[in-house]
Amino acid sequence: MNVAYVPGPSIPVLEEVAEGLMDCFHRLGHHVQEAPDRRTDIVLTTARFGQPLNWRDALLFTVRRRFELDHSPAIYTLVNVSPAQFQRQLEHFRTVLEKDPPDPADYDFAGLAPRAYQVLFEQGRRGGPILALQRVVQSQVKCIDVLLVIGEERPLEAYLFNLVGAHPRIEAEDRGFFYRDIVLRVVTTLSTTTVTAHQVVGEPISRELWRRLSTPAAMCKAGRQLGRRKFFTKMVRIADLVSVPAMTDAVSSQYSEGCFATWEPALDALIATVTGSARPVDKGSITEDDLAVIVGVRPDGQGAQVRHVAGKRNDPPSSEAVEMRGMDSSLPTITLEADWGAPAPVPVVRSKLHGHRGIAAYDPLYAEYVPMAVPYHYYPVSCA
Repeated sequence: MNVAYVPGPSIPVLEEVAEGLMDCFHRLGHHVQEAPDRRTDIVLTTARFGQPLNWRDALLFTVRRRFELDHSPAIYTLVNVSPAQFQRQLEHFRTVLEKDPPDPADYDFAGLAPRAYQVLFEQGRRGGPILALQRVVQSQVKCIDVLLVIGEERPLEAYLFNLVGAHPRIEAEDRGFFYRDIVLRVVTTLSTTTVTAHQVVGEPISRELWRRLSTPAAMCKAGRQLGRRKFFTKMVRIADLVSVPAMTDAVSSQYSEGCFATWEPALDALIATVTGSARPVDKGSITEDDLAVIVGVRPDGQGAQVRHVAGKRNDPPSSEAVEMRGMDSSLPTITLEADWGAPAPVPVVRSKLHGHRGIAAYDPLYAEYVPMAVPYHYYPVSCA
């Protein structure tokens, strides 16, 4: 990786952390640059806690113009907060999140949009005070990937924030571990690629055949049931948090979590929800225009193979569609009875749900837990 540091405000703790990170990048074999150029993969910068940064000054939106780049490197913003400030903010959110409906005055943070209180309340109720604080910090510094460093004279710990709300806590007592862990998390994320280069294949499915299928209506019903149970967090719209006129060039206008799908025997394909990054999608209240037909995975694994449906909107599926279709390739198959009209054996697991929920307990008589490989527990990579 090629890494450059573009200092923002001069903050002693952050200068120490930035120096430690750049040294660690170098020791791990990465290339440290004096300034961003056409080779740069990562840019580190700094910002002040609680002080809104104008989007015109935020590297997420200006790095290409400022350094005459033809690509957009990943921007990581370092922000420093004292332990006392940090605890006060968490305690504030613990208190105000108890109020339902929320009081907008409790969420009046500098630089945020008037409707931000709704997002902060929803996110805080879902992920706790730390997630509400995360969205405030990201909005104020105009950056998605943020390293929030806790400490006054020296770093004590740090939280690494990202788009989907992850917030791993890294202790700084052992400086070697501290910097190495942060660098490995960043490099792990940037060493992956989003599997969203979907490919349209085959002839469009006729409108007549689509109307005869039972799965589209069943998917819409499943969405309503999930919506009634508030399984999915409400979509996060950037415009509800902060006014950023140039955001479409740097980051999706909204983010919605999760994906669900079910197998359609008549098509020998998976019917899945579309991505919420291209346009607003309420996965708790979908229509047939929010569905995509997944017939396979590209040979190079970079996306799904999809068939369009005549007479309806055909937006791309979520990246999770690749994950789900890949599961189908590995699952055992069964042959259905003739009245199913299945042209080929079908996966033994028909329906799948990708959600951002923790599981407190499960009954092994009805559910099977399959653990991930150990590295994924230490350095998880978020979905796109």
